[in-house]
Amino acid sequence: LYDENNELIGDKFTDNTLTVARKQVRKLGSLATGFSDRYYVKVDGTGDGSSWDKAASYSSLATKLTNTNSTLKVYMAAGEYKTGSVTSTGTANTSANIAIYGGYAADASGYAISGRDYESNVVVLDGESKDRILVIQRGAWVLDGLTFKNAKRASNDIGSALMIEGNASSSFAVKNCTFDSNQNTGTSGGGAVRVSNAKVLMENCKFTN
Repeated sequence: LYDENNELIGDKFTDNTLTVARKQVRKLGSLATGFSDRYYVKVDGTGDGSSWDKAASYSSLATKLTNTNSTLKVYMAAGEYKTGSVTSTGTANTSANIAIYGGYAADASGYAISGRDYESNVVVLDGESKDRILVIQRGAWVLDGLTFKNAKRASNDIGSALMIEGNASSSFAVKNCTFDSNQNTGTSGGGAVRVSNAKVLMENCKFTN
């Protein structure tokens, strides 16, 4: 909620700067702000992911995903994310319900998630030719509006940019994503995507190089 000056009312409650007339507000107990099932990520993020102003880094996102077995919606701001050797992010999330959405402006602020445009606000996950980019296992997953680039798997192991491992109850959807210049130089295959024991919906995705 915002006031007439476009300032967050929740912040004013927190720092006791909300001006009200006598009897205009009744005490109802503690006021929770933010959304527990949302996680905001920016290239230069250093926060806890609770809002755009406190956006987390990609490495923090990887840790968050590994330990999440509940509902989580991840919103990523435009930019190039160097994934390096952060390769296993969805390990054994048996009951996870996770959606990752790219396409938000690099200067997004507050809690807003409107105005997503994955074509203008490009989110690039750059593996820097070091290793895989993303491994997701079990649970329900949606990846939407992301570019996977420069993943390289050199050992005799499957998968490169994206590796998906499931079971009978898993659900995977990959939408509006681009896979560019990914490779597996080992003997087990999966130059861009490897799917194992899972059904995956891939919709409006592009594969190049």
